Amino acid sequence: MIVVVLLASIFFAVLGQVSFKRGMNRVGRIELRSVLDWRSGVIPILTGFVAYGTSMVLWLYTLSRVELSYAFPFVSLSYVGIMLAARLGLGEPVDRHRVLGSALIVAGVVLVSLTR
Repeated sequence: MIVVVLLASIFFAVLGQVSFKRGMNRVGRIELRSVLDWRSGVIPILTGFVAYGTSMVLWLYTLSRVELSYAFPFVSLSYVGIMLAARLGLGEPVDRHRVLGSALIVAGVVLVSLTR
């Protein structure tokens, strides 16, 4: 059960990051001295905050039930999720080195999950 909550936390973290990126793609490059026109990207950015907040609540629930040394390696799956979401949702290129690195991350998380 707790692994499902962990994976849901990761899902919402990934959703938050992809939403932030979609919003910032609409807003454009931020210059430190300029006034931002957030109107074009406000919905995806707000979606990102809600998703990230949901992820944090699920993460705190998880930490109340398992050891940090067990739970935290699962967070690395967010890198894999971000890579997939960036490729499928944003059309960003993904080279074989990223795929191989992600496969190693998944293998590591599988090993950690076997300790419970």
